[in-house]
Amino acid sequence: MSFEAYLQIEGIPGETLSEGYENWIELQDFDLSASQTASATATSAGGATSGRAYLSDLLVRKPVDNATPKLHEACCSGKHFLSRCRFIYLGLAIRKLNTLR
Repeated sequence: MSFEAYLQIEGIPGETLSEGYENWIELQDFDLSASQTASATATSAGGATSGRAYLSDLLVRKPVDNATPKLHEACCSGKHFLSRCRFIYLGLAIRKLNTLR
């Protein structure tokens, strides 16, 4: 499946010029997952109770652009991005490309 994915982080502009996502960081790939185990104990209704939910780190792959050195600097300095954005501390947008077969 072809897709476009963009990442927005406060103070770190990207180079994309795509309409609606200007200055976002263009992604080549990303990985994000969540899982939840079922507990061995049953509820009063007879079903299994849910265990704790586990979220993976958000992993992204992107081309080298003007955001790259700023991302490295933020990582090395331990910077936290605490502003309100679209996805916890950052905005993530994905849209499927219309492809002809």
